[in-house]
Amino acid sequence: MVKTIMSALAILAAITSLTTATPVKCNNATEYCGATLIDRGGYLVDIRTILENHGEDPDGPLLKDGLFRCNEDGKLENSFRNCGENKCRGNEHHYPETGDDCHGQWHGSILPDIDK
Repeated sequence: MVKTIMSALAILAAITSLTTATPVKCNNATEYCGATLIDRGGYLVDIRTILENHGEDPDGPLLKDGLFRCNEDGKLENSFRNCGENKCRGNEHHYPETGDDCHGQWHGSILPDIDK
């Protein structure tokens, strides 16, 4: 009985360690869309604070479509770029080290959004 319980606990511990995600730091001096940083984890509060510091709605469209720059220590600068109508395009599925940019938004396709 004790062996069964110990085995079950060992299996549970192994599964937990595999499913626990750790936040990924943004790269040095690279710009990322808010959506990319939120998906990577650990940046939601920082982005909201930056937006509030600049008089923007912390839950508005800039939360995901703003472009934020990383410092050398992996923290965000207290500034952002508004991509405007182009919105922010994330490269997180292709080359995360190159960062994101303001050239339209992709919606699960290899083609940019050209509806405008």
